[in-house]
Amino acid sequence: MNYTWHRHVTMGHAEFTFTTTAYMNPAKSWIKPGKETAPLLAHEQLHFDISEFFARKLLETLNNYNYSLDYKFELDRLYKDMEAARKAMEEKYDEQANHGLKKIQQALWELYINQLLSKDYSYEDALKLQPADNN
Repeated sequence: MNYTWHRHVTMGHAEFTFTTTAYMNPAKSWIKPGKETAPLLAHEQLHFDISEFFARKLLETLNNYNYSLDYKFELDRLYKDMEAARKAMEEKYDEQANHGLKKIQQALWELYINQLLSKDYSYEDALKLQPADNN
């Protein structure tokens, strides 16, 4: 995920405009030849959906933050914190679903992420709802 921003100053008052984007890098996305299956594609799609959730949360965070004069540092910190949380969730997802091989865990994660994308959850609430690590 990434973001762009613009700062506008009018009559001494600064206003920010943000855009966040979830994306997939085709150069870093690959599947071993002969291993292209619908379940694997569904697993990889959910990685993108996780990024989309975090892009939305990042936009919400950026829009609601009270910036100081050191706003460039604050923007960088907010992004890095959200990116770290995104990566941690993706790692937990891969670990619990074993890259889609654990069918029940995969299905639980699909329900969870679809629920996050369909409702307005805070990041903290989203973490509380994560599937448990059931082997």
